[in-house]
Amino acid sequence: MKNSFASFLLFATPFVLSCGGTAESTRTSAQAAQATQPTQPTQPTAASGASTAGKGDCILSYQRKLDELLPLSVIKKHHVGDMPDAELEYRKSEPEKDASYDKYMYSWPGDRTFTMEMGGRKTTSPIQNEAGVMWVGSTLFTISGKATPLENFKAFYRNPTQEEMDKAFKIAEERIKSDPKYSKEQADTATDLAKGLSAREKFEDIAGIGDAASFNKEENYLTVLVGATLFQIIAGVSKDNAVNLEFAKKLATEVLAKCD
Repeated sequence: MKNSFASFLLFATPFVLSCGGTAESTRTSAQAAQATQPTQPTQPTAASGASTAGKGDCILSYQRKLDELLPLSVIKKHHVGDMPDAELEYRKSEPEKDASYDKYMYSWPGDRTFTMEMGGRKTTSPIQNEAGVMWVGSTLFTISGKATPLENFKAFYRNPTQEEMDKAFKIAEERIKSDPKYSKEQADTATDLAKGLSAREKFEDIAGIGDAASFNKEENYLTVLVGATLFQIIAGVSKDNAVNLEFAKKLATEVLAKCD
């Protein structure tokens, strides 16, 4: 129960920051925030990579063909190790106008585990290895309303300051405590847990990939901006974040090469 409250707070936090979002929420209900997005991405200017606008449009043309954008043969080319019993999840959003939420991912057994303590009990669960591409053309990052795609990207995919986090959690905490479904004890527990989970520096800027790129060190996603087009590489194959990042960069380079 407390974990669900914490998830709520973590999801709500980016959207209550007055100066724009600070974290994506790719594994939660991103569609819930869609109403706050512009229907089309802000057009790029020279300062935000106008020369790559055509390349971004080309990548966007693969939005419903992610299996062609990043084939299994390319994933295997760069993955060091076997992929036993790899299973494909290709989730196409309906209706088609929501295609920016499509997800194409292979998963297979790995050696990583996740341990969580709840109610004094620890539970350990396996973490599947994952590789793929998703969110081609998502405009969620433009929620901050900056002038260019690059400015929006930099405002969204960054680590918030402590002042921003304190402000966001205060607002989220007040909202959840005012909800009669939750007791004060439940709300306090969830708030403390969420603050602990968000204390880590989550994003790392990556140079040399697209117009801008950011690696989510907790989820092992590499988010890349090209012109006004965004895509995310899924690259969770190791306990070592550096290994995952290098794998993600290679896959992202292959995606970008599709439109050279």
